[in-house]
Amino acid sequence: MPFYIGVPSLITPVHCITQTEEPLFKPQNINLRSEYDQFWKITEIMPVNILGFQTHRDNFAIDFDKDKITKRFQELRENNLSNEDYTTIL
Repeated sequence: MPFYIGVPSLITPVHCITQTEEPLFKPQNINLRSEYDQFWKITEIMPVNILGFQTHRDNFAIDFDKDKITKRFQELRENNLSNEDYTTIL
């Protein structure tokens, strides 16, 4: 379990270290925890999460030549390609 120091200091006594369920980047007022817990969790209001824009396949998915990009996607749609073939194409 992560720890945080109640007072942001390198010389804080060990007895001031509080154990928490989640990593905290800033000391929090534990007296407000019950009020905080009454609200929705971010995972409840936004159940789907993604990594955002990904560019690791741009060299496959983007091209200035229409024929090249069309050929790539046609090859990708073929069912007879193995994982190794896909890796070579990508």
